Amino acid sequence: MQKGDRLKQQIDSFIVMNAPGQRNESCVIATNSKHIQVIMRMTSVACSFCIFILRRCTMKLLDGMKKNNTVINSKGSEYYDTSYDGNLDVFSMLSRYMDEDTILSKFDIALDEDKDLALANLLYILDIRNGKGERRLFKIIYKNLCLYHPEEALRVLPFISELGRYDYLLEGLETPIEKETVEYIKNQLEIDKESDTPSLLAKWLPSHRSHGVNNLVAKKLIKALGMKEEEYRKLLKELRNKLNLVEKNLTNKDYKNIDFSQVPAKAMLKYRKAFEEKMTKEFDKYKKSVASGDEKIHTAGLFAYEIIKKIYMGEKDNTELYDLMWANQKDIFDGASKNLLVVADTSGSMTTYGAIPYCTSVGLAIYIAERNQGYFKNHFITFSDEPTIQEIKGKTITEKVKNMREINVYNTDIDKVFDLILKTSVENKLSQEELPETIMIISDMEFDRGVHSQTGTNFQGWKKAFEEKGYKLPSIIFWNVAGNSKGIPVTIFDQDVAMISGFSTNILENLFNLEEYSPRDIMMEKLSIYLEMLR
Repeated sequence: MQKGDRLKQQIDSFIVMNAPGQRNESCVIATNSKHIQVIMRMTSVACSFCIFILRRCTMKLLDGMKKNNTVINSKGSEYYDTSYDGNLDVFSMLSRYMDEDTILSKFDIALDEDKDLALANLLYILDIRNGKGERRLFKIIYKNLCLYHPEEALRVLPFISELGRYDYLLEGLETPIEKETVEYIKNQLEIDKESDTPSLLAKWLPSHRSHGVNNLVAKKLIKALGMKEEEYRKLLKELRNKLNLVEKNLTNKDYKNIDFSQVPAKAMLKYRKAFEEKMTKEFDKYKKSVASGDEKIHTAGLFAYEIIKKIYMGEKDNTELYDLMWANQKDIFDGASKNLLVVADTSGSMTTYGAIPYCTSVGLAIYIAERNQGYFKNHFITFSDEPTIQEIKGKTITEKVKNMREINVYNTDIDKVFDLILKTSVENKLSQEELPETIMIISDMEFDRGVHSQTGTNFQGWKKAFEEKGYKLPSIIFWNVAGNSKGIPVTIFDQDVAMISGFSTNILENLFNLEEYSPRDIMMEKLSIYLEMLR
């Protein structure tokens, strides 16, 4: 082989191995090429390859700069004010307690990035049975869509009654989609008039007068429907009589018409005292039937904190009812075994917003730990200034809450939790398989700067600390239950980590089916059913 041919072969090999895309025909040379042609070809390929490498390096540099662009949280540690993905911010950060401008600002960014995904996020926020079930969040965003993005609002409208409540439809009044909204309501009313089992539309439509005061929303709706007030009033009364509503029966003292097994979870909690006082024997009999498995009790739409908070507030009545509702919640694990360790934030910042974040953290930790069939069944860790290993003890939910080890509500030193896990693993020479496969952190994400996070974020510090001891950090699930989230601990660029948010156990559904975790993968898994609905 001639020297020139050997050089050509080396260059050909270089192109095949390194050049991006397909080779440019103008760079191809014949076998009998002169050395000058070879040099030209090398120069052309080198330029193309250099551009490719430069782009990749620039992207890595940009991503790296974003990952290093942290902000300081309220506890002095570092985190991010965005995940660098608008829809992921909506998915993992939006809270019912945020101000309206912040909610709309984040959703508008998500809508600009990917309309379908943003609307799927909105349906997930709406869905009371399988999603977050966040009423205020949905109504704020949907109203804004009706006003400024009517085409997108019309895509959401058909699913509102299925996933949420009929009264949410009224956000479309006096907006560009008023005609379609009124037509939807009118059509459903016509169907309900001919049905023996009408929809719940009449329940959620506003009465034209309440306690002697005119309802302005009702008056607007009556006018839009082209009805007279008396006609509207009679129609609602007729349809509500068909529905056998618990509220109507209590008001009219028609107690014999109340079927406890048909009472929704929220109504059961709301009217529990009335049932005890007005129907003592019947209610006691019903509870015994539920305990024996002969009757059912509705728990769909129940938030864990709704029961836990009543226990913390020292409410002594109806504890039997709380236990029945707690025990009859849907089992998200469904017998699956998962090497999962739950870490519940019980620091001072969690006691804001009526202690709902705190009660959610404890409630979810108990719910998960007692249903988990893995190594950590009936165990979880609480943390504030020090981590505390909690073992679930007791038969009733009241006993389980009250038997928890004492918690000092101070700071939020989560690094000590990981220090405890790591030191225990090293001291006992545990294998990787003996460590938790997944650690779920239920928190407001306002962590202290601790022993592993003197430089960088807490998550970065944990990874480094575990690697230095020869371990891989377990997969992390950050569950944001903040009242008003200012930041998040990871971004779209991180791996082996997930971010979720909200107050409902529904969020756990299918979460553990994924082999690998990344923030976007988890979001896409949860939103896939809503994307399908929108197609």
